[in-house]
Amino acid sequence: MELFLDSFLVVGRALLRIFFLGLAGFFLSRFGWISEEGFDEVSKIVIYFTLPALIFSNFFGSSHLAEITTWWVYPLGMATVVGIGVILGLVVSRFLDWSERRQFGALLGFPNTGYLPLALAAALVAHVDQAKAFQLIFLFTLGMTPNLWSVGVALISGKIIGVWQFVKNTFSSPPFFAILISIGMVLLGWQDFVPSLVVDTASYAGEVTVPLIMIVLGGMLAKVDSDARSYPGAISILLFVKLVAYPVTALVAIFFFRPPELLAFVLLIEAATPPATNLAVIGKHYGSDTDLLNQGLVYSYLVSMFTIPVFISLLRLVYS
Repeated sequence: MELFLDSFLVVGRALLRIFFLGLAGFFLSRFGWISEEGFDEVSKIVIYFTLPALIFSNFFGSSHLAEITTWWVYPLGMATVVGIGVILGLVVSRFLDWSERRQFGALLGFPNTGYLPLALAAALVAHVDQAKAFQLIFLFTLGMTPNLWSVGVALISGKIIGVWQFVKNTFSSPPFFAILISIGMVLLGWQDFVPSLVVDTASYAGEVTVPLIMIVLGGMLAKVDSDARSYPGAISILLFVKLVAYPVTALVAIFFFRPPELLAFVLLIEAATPPATNLAVIGKHYGSDTDLLNQGLVYSYLVSMFTIPVFISLLRLVYS
């Protein structure tokens, strides 16, 4: 117990830095010190510049991808997990009407594979291992993004999107495109043709990504309307399955299979993170009544402030 408490305090202290940045973004948005348009512009800087720069610098500035011999397993595995989560969400929410069941399926199926895991890795992984941790996170994101902008949009809007709209939604995501290009160039051995000055500049630009991500994340949550009809039963089930059952399942699998500790850490945080904040963006653009979706996001992020440190501390006990 003493070892767990010591680990919990260390992890909690590191995570407080992350959540304070998110809290800053929340209050900056809530009190109108930065307008909604201002947050949108900051978000664009992250999506169109600093995050792609971070992706390029991590793939081109290290040889870690060569160490991930079965790299394709990670996006494929995430796509499978998303499908299972969506189906599970639709099944366990049969007491809701169809529109709300679709929202519940999206909340349970689409985790925050990128923003929050990147922040957690930056805070808790040794600097020498961060590049590999980031690459693993990017590979998981590669498996989630196409599903988010196809299945996710269909769930929230209630309409099946066409092939062209799917391609447009997916490939208009600069981070997704940056991951594809980076992996392709590394596999072809073309990263050696990229000047070191370009990689260094991309690395320098990418360093601001994690703080900006958390500020934008807090700002997005502040814009979520959670004052409408409440769903205590559905929210309770969501919090239990998403923030307890998922990470417990991951932790049990890690205990028995004992993957390398860095991989285990990434697997756990991918399982323990709350739903993707882009669901709020999709809901705002495509949805009509998204009360359950919005409340699920807000409560999930609040509760995850306590559950994530617990599970990371338990993981450290496994490898102690």
